[in-house]
Amino acid sequence: MNYCSFVKFIFIFAKNNFMDDRIMKSETKQFKVIFPHTLNDHDTLFGGIAMQWMNEVAYIVAFRF
Repeated sequence: MNYCSFVKFIFIFAKNNFMDDRIMKSETKQFKVIFPHTLNDHDTLFGGIAMQWMNEVAYIVAFRF
């Protein structure tokens, strides 16, 4: 069970439909294409790039919520 599902379960259990709707509307999925210039010498994604992408999604979720 991921964190979003856990939060959803808590609010459904509390029968707070308003918060449940806000959580559902703030769910965000984002897909990124990994190009060779985003890889390091070990052919893995740079940690800084991964953190940048996580920050973008966190901002979108917070704004929608």
